[in-house]
Amino acid sequence: MIGFKLPVPAVGMAVKGPWWIWIGGAAGVAYITAALLLAPTADNLVVFHMPDRDAWEAAVQRMKDHGYAAVPSFNPFWDRQGITFEDCDGYRVVLQNADWHAVAQQS
Repeated sequence: MIGFKLPVPAVGMAVKGPWWIWIGGAAGVAYITAALLLAPTADNLVVFHMPDRDAWEAAVQRMKDHGYAAVPSFNPFWDRQGITFEDCDGYRVVLQNADWHAVAQQS
């Protein structure tokens, strides 16, 4: 290896090792793959249905007070009776001023 004057490890040595030495590499590949596949998109949402108008307005104000800005929803359906907020990682939360039963019947 550069700087240490050590020989480069041989792949054949790793293959001859015990089976459990591969767990770390396999876990790393699974983690990276999941992180890439589960990256936030504009249509990945957590929706909170709040039929009570006062509770909804209070929740919206709390989000704004904590520095979250409202963004237009990827799907305009959520903008009809709700407000979408996005966090610094790109994940989105919708505060919907409707009962979820009513929303399910509209779909």
